[in-house]
Amino acid sequence: MKALSAEAKKAIKIGSVCICTYMSSFLFRNLLSVFTPSMLETGLFTKDSVALLTSANMISYAAGQLINGMLGDYFKPRFMVMTGLMLSGAALILFPVLMLPFIQVLCFGLLGFGLSMLRGPLVKVISENSLPKYARISCVFLSVSYFVGPLLASLCSVFFDWKGAFILAGCVSFAVAFISFYLLLLMERRGLIVPLQKAGERRRFDLKGVFQLPDFWRFIFLGMIIETVITSIGFWIPTYLNEHLGFSQEDSGMLYSLMSLLKAVSPFVCIFILPYFRDDCVKVIKWSFTACMIMYAALFFLPERWVNVGLFTLARMVAGIGSAAMWSVYIPSLGKSGRVSSANGTLDCAGYVGAAIANLAFAAIMQRVGWNGMLLAWAFVFALGVGITLIPGRNT
Repeated sequence: MKALSAEAKKAIKIGSVCICTYMSSFLFRNLLSVFTPSMLETGLFTKDSVALLTSANMISYAAGQLINGMLGDYFKPRFMVMTGLMLSGAALILFPVLMLPFIQVLCFGLLGFGLSMLRGPLVKVISENSLPKYARISCVFLSVSYFVGPLLASLCSVFFDWKGAFILAGCVSFAVAFISFYLLLLMERRGLIVPLQKAGERRRFDLKGVFQLPDFWRFIFLGMIIETVITSIGFWIPTYLNEHLGFSQEDSGMLYSLMSLLKAVSPFVCIFILPYFRDDCVKVIKWSFTACMIMYAALFFLPERWVNVGLFTLARMVAGIGSAAMWSVYIPSLGKSGRVSSANGTLDCAGYVGAAIANLAFAAIMQRVGWNGMLLAWAFVFALGVGITLIPGRNT
């Protein structure tokens, strides 16, 4: 067996810390989605109030991504990550303790802002300190975090009620904050992590330069569609399984976990098929979105619940391929620009603005025309994405 090179070993060490840190954040992101059915049963929450919580989270996350994405190119990642996780931990613990609607909305806003301090700096560490081929693989595993998070949140629903789960998640967030800070500091001292620009040599804040990156404008709009697909549609899955398909809350949670786990293969499929598309991310997204548009429309005509679940799961897996094309391939390709965190933050900001608006629209559609209307709305979102891929872009 061929021994791993020094660069490969370095990439594994850096990637492992960043991936585990980022994966923990998706436990926090998915708690509300998993516990929504039981929270609605208490009578303390309504679908509109839950939609308000998640939209507040998305909006603050979006604003935070723009701010913290830029800051991530100028401050050491370990400080950004530790601060973000500590803010998130405080918000998670306070949410079930302070049972005032306004305060709870603020808690979800604080949670979103804290979580916005993670991905940009972590991707920057990976992209600037690993060879491109290793950075791409690390970012694939980073994308898998999107799909493992719901599984962790669903497991919490087996052992805890919604209040206990939020408090536990807050404690985990504080623990991960200190562990990741120590490990990143250790790698800096050992020379595994070296800033692309040393202190005193940093550029001024240059948002204009970010928008001049190759094909960046088109990816802003694609990011809006991708985040709507991953976050807004994904948020309503447990409720969809429970209310529309008639599964129990427990079965809905487990099915959601299984769907998320299966979707974890999507980034690996993306990397496998990418050479067949000549490494063109936009073509991969166009193919995946076209297939998803057809499958979501077909769900309207397939009410049998197990057929519906199977097709829904396949559609989510295919959508994950398009998502990975942006987050695991396009973003790491910007490593030499020195603007990875800023680019990641700007794209995530645009994506979450679109997802927050879409989430409010989805809640209104569900209330007025029901779940069948929602399925057609989701198919329309993919159609918009296909349209964006047809707009000529700039590749140099």
